[in-house]
Amino acid sequence: MRYVDWAFIDIKHMDLEKHREKTGVTNELTLNNIAALVASSWPGRLIIRMPIIENFNDMDANIIATAAFLNQTGLREINILPFHRLGDSKWAQLGLKYPYGEYPGTSGEKLEHIKSLFQERGIACYAGSDTPF
Repeated sequence: MRYVDWAFIDIKHMDLEKHREKTGVTNELTLNNIAALVASSWPGRLIIRMPIIENFNDMDANIIATAAFLNQTGLREINILPFHRLGDSKWAQLGLKYPYGEYPGTSGEKLEHIKSLFQERGIACYAGSDTPF
């Protein structure tokens, strides 16, 4: 990490089993790595990202749990990413059905609601490409 100025790490869900349900693994390693990086003497900037997926991680309880984790580790910003189906064509090229092809894109209203939940908890929240980085 001494050669890295910026790191982006995704948190997809705070619940271990929900995370495993969609990714095949729990989030323990990711959360531990985030905490370890924050606790280290690394001088770079760590940006947490969260792809927002309807009916998976967009519920208030998960957003509040994510904000609590960020506050616990001392992180004060997150970049939420609206869901899109751009991966559909890549899966099709492989002859596979995209498992998220039926999910709708994230509405601006939903992003604003999630953003407000983070901001109410002292976390700067940037939606999509509207970021200072």
